[in-house]
Amino acid sequence: MQQPLTLEIISPKDLEMEPIKFNFDDLKAAIANTAEIYKGMEYTEETMQVAKKDLATLRKFRGAIEDKRKEVKKMCLAPYEDFEAKIKELTGLIDEPINLIDGQVKEYDQARVDAKVAKSKAYFEERAEALNLQQIILWDVFIRSDYEKLSLSDKKIQEDIDSRLSKWRDIRPGGSLVDRTETAKAGRRKSCI
Repeated sequence: MQQPLTLEIISPKDLEMEPIKFNFDDLKAAIANTAEIYKGMEYTEETMQVAKKDLATLRKFRGAIEDKRKEVKKMCLAPYEDFEAKIKELTGLIDEPINLIDGQVKEYDQARVDAKVAKSKAYFEERAEALNLQQIILWDVFIRSDYEKLSLSDKKIQEDIDSRLSKWRDIRPGGSLVDRTETAKAGRRKSCI
């Protein structure tokens, strides 16, 4: 980027909205009084029609209050929704180069990982051949996911390869080898020819 860009809110300047004013205290007092009356009411079979009428009246009043709340919320959110749509348009413009650069970075890192693994494989094959283990241990079975970590040094990988290969030198009678340590770590038995 050429110059640092910042998002500047022009209006409203302080982003503080005034509280919505309405006849809250009057309504609260009236509703509390009405609720108190209904709390003490007991309806009988003869007054069940009155109960249904009271229920409908209360639900209608509650619905009217909720409708007004939703209307006010929509009015309050209208400027934000416009702002949000514009911000999403801006972030979409920024995402395009981000994705392009991210793809290149991932490609570069993958190439480094591939080179690191190839180098580790070459070292493994050289050491396995020197120990006469190249027919016994296969790279695809031997490799660890840690070898793909760019933070792990080549020296540490080589030390790990040397350490693990040295455990494979003891061959059991019959020409098969089982490395119990490696088996436990890998969670499987390695058969060797």
